[in-house]
Amino acid sequence: MQLSNDFCSRLARFTFTVLMTAAWTGFATTARAQPAPAAGDDADSTAEVKRAVAFLEQMTKVAKVELRQPNASPSDVTARAAALGNDVDKMFSYVRDQVRYEPYRGVLRGSRGALAARAANSFDKSLLLVEMLAAGGHGARLVRGTLPADAARTLVDQYLATDPLAGLLGELVPTNAPATEGVPADFAARVGLEKAYLDGLIADQQAASLDIITQAERATQSELKYLQDQIAAAGIKLGRPHDKWVAELTDRATDHVWVEVSDGQGGWRALDPSFPGATDAARGQNGAAMDAMPAELQHAVQFQIVYRHGEPGSEQETIVGEMPIIAADALWASPALVIVPGEEIPSATELLEMDPEAAVKQLMSIKRFQAVISLGARNFSSRVFDLKGNVFEMTTDGRVKGAAEIGQATGGMFGGLMGGGDDAAAEPESTFVDLAVRMTFTSPGAEPRVQSRVLLTKADTTGEHRLSPMLSWQMLLQSHLLDPAVAAHDALSESVKMIDAVLPMLQDGETTNEELNKLSTTRGSTFPTFLAGFAQVRQAGLARLVRENPQVAPLWDRPQLVIAERRFCGRKDGAHACARFGMDIVDNGLSFVPRNADATATAPMAALRQGVFDTAAEAVLPETSIQSGMGRSALVDTQRLRLAGSTMVAFDPRQAAPQSVSATLAESDRNWISKHEPTGHRVLAFTAPAAGNDIDAADLSWWSLDPETGTILGRRDGGRGSAMVEYGMQIFIVGVCLIFVMVLQQWEIEKQGGGKLQGKARNANAIQMLGCFLGLGTGALGVNLAGRAALSASQKFVVGQALGVINAAIGGGINLWGYKAAE
Repeated sequence: MQLSNDFCSRLARFTFTVLMTAAWTGFATTARAQPAPAAGDDADSTAEVKRAVAFLEQMTKVAKVELRQPNASPSDVTARAAALGNDVDKMFSYVRDQVRYEPYRGVLRGSRGALAARAANSFDKSLLLVEMLAAGGHGARLVRGTLPADAARTLVDQYLATDPLAGLLGELVPTNAPATEGVPADFAARVGLEKAYLDGLIADQQAASLDIITQAERATQSELKYLQDQIAAAGIKLGRPHDKWVAELTDRATDHVWVEVSDGQGGWRALDPSFPGATDAARGQNGAAMDAMPAELQHAVQFQIVYRHGEPGSEQETIVGEMPIIAADALWASPALVIVPGEEIPSATELLEMDPEAAVKQLMSIKRFQAVISLGARNFSSRVFDLKGNVFEMTTDGRVKGAAEIGQATGGMFGGLMGGGDDAAAEPESTFVDLAVRMTFTSPGAEPRVQSRVLLTKADTTGEHRLSPMLSWQMLLQSHLLDPAVAAHDALSESVKMIDAVLPMLQDGETTNEELNKLSTTRGSTFPTFLAGFAQVRQAGLARLVRENPQVAPLWDRPQLVIAERRFCGRKDGAHACARFGMDIVDNGLSFVPRNADATATAPMAALRQGVFDTAAEAVLPETSIQSGMGRSALVDTQRLRLAGSTMVAFDPRQAAPQSVSATLAESDRNWISKHEPTGHRVLAFTAPAAGNDIDAADLSWWSLDPETGTILGRRDGGRGSAMVEYGMQIFIVGVCLIFVMVLQQWEIEKQGGGKLQGKARNANAIQMLGCFLGLGTGALGVNLAGRAALSASQKFVVGQALGVINAAIGGGINLWGYKAAE
């Protein structure tokens, strides 16, 4: 079976790539045969905008056709059932033979995840089969029982004997093979580009993708040996014996689920899709039918917004909002968190009329805020809070108690948010301490794992330069390998839907105040396009590792979470605005199982290498995509400190950090380590560098190591993953729509030498705002394109922003087509 290599999946990937590569390299500027007109030619600027809109129209038209094809998405369970003729035996054989068995506990992937990953345990394989049978009109139910020890061991042996590269992982090994291989010859014509030009775009993007992977691997090699030596010097023994792994996996496999399908005459036929060659017999014993999976069998993450306030020594915390996320649902529902104003602020058009300093000052002076956590179409809004120590309770009609003209948030970015408030009275001294997100990971048969991220402290809100509470989190809660075809299909589908909503406005050629304001209050896409690209980089590293170490088997047995965070900062007086982009691997706990006793020592070394690669990729990707600003990462810290002669010390997080490393860890990091590093882990931190080095000894990273598995991850900034970049707002696209508009205004005014946005520049704001609508990437395409295109000033701005929309929709510069599907 080659699910991701069928024509529809390849074309979905290809269309996705065309949108991105055209934006990233600037098709509208380099594809024109005629020379650029003189600066200030309004007619030509209008023509360029029309060309950009026409390209969007044509691309979405082609994309819609392909998205409607059968099996366009490799995760479409109903389409897969239809492709098998809705035949019971064919569907059973498909799930049994084409979806590999993996021994993890409970429901981790669900039916769509099992189909997309082509690997699952008995719970998720059975969920997939039941859903396929139901789609075909067959009555079916789940049955849970216990496997005898010998049958459970058979499943474990089956898992260990299977070549991991025989499945989806084998298709993710990076290659230099032509990226356009298998693409129909007429596709370029269909999207309105010359084939040679399009091939060149894609080849460039493939090369860029491979270069990112190469950079991450090079960084991994430079630090891996050092970390291995430090671990050995500390006397830390890595890994668990092969027989212990087998015993644990066998115990997992004994909890077993299979399917019963109605025979249409009141009887039930048993179908067990976990055993190769099985027909109608169920291997489980003492089976009991289930209407649904109990909650305790689901892998999940509970998100809580924690507000701390009070006098020193008597602080109290208030949970202002919370939401549980089931891991099996998360990849398809795109969880996201935004913190937005909890009071009325100027409209988009009013902000456009302000000078830059006034706009920044307006945004920095917001007093009340609210967090909104989204999961698909569902929104969970927190109570409103301020930065003085107050949490505002809500009335039954959704209003804030004691405040005038404040309404319940509707879940849009800024649409329907709260207004007003009685702030005339003198404000008491602030008792605000900090605002944090607490994430509790629960998995069947395991102790809950808790992590927290402090979003804002009192110190961040004082002084002339401040960090705003407003932020955007896009999250990738991943429970299995992400097939590039799945990522491409879902991102493309979301982009088409969003572009459709705004195309009529762009086609008019003139943007009204009402249209700008409506667009600024529209709920944007939460699909994590940038993180989907990051997942491909990590998976490429994993595929290469397994190819070089075939004696280990990777086991994805709990959800992994990665966050892309965008923040707004600036001076209180409005004289400066900036942005922060951070990547945060919250959990990268992939297991590596020795396939035989001889590989016992190899498995933890594989986990160690993958953890260092993850940390390296987390640092390389933002720097490559953003091309500006000042970044920080655990990997860079390690390189600098090693070269500066610092030494690494290992310690138990349940004990106080040694005095020799206490000076190099910020207080927030020491607190995080004592609260959140699991029992049994080890922390690797550096001693202070020698005098004379330009290294901030009180703000350094550490490494979190699980000796039993070899899993490792670089951390800093209160437990965060390693990468953060900060830079000026005029070259960054922030995931908050009204800030977005202000950024473009400031940039255009700076270019024009003063004045307000006029004419086509105003329309460009509407086009660029589409990026917020779609879910933003991280590239500053408009600036980069303007710097190298032979266009007039007005053309550079308008075309750059129009194409920046596509880049934002796709997110970053990672080419999902760059990983060749297996033939």
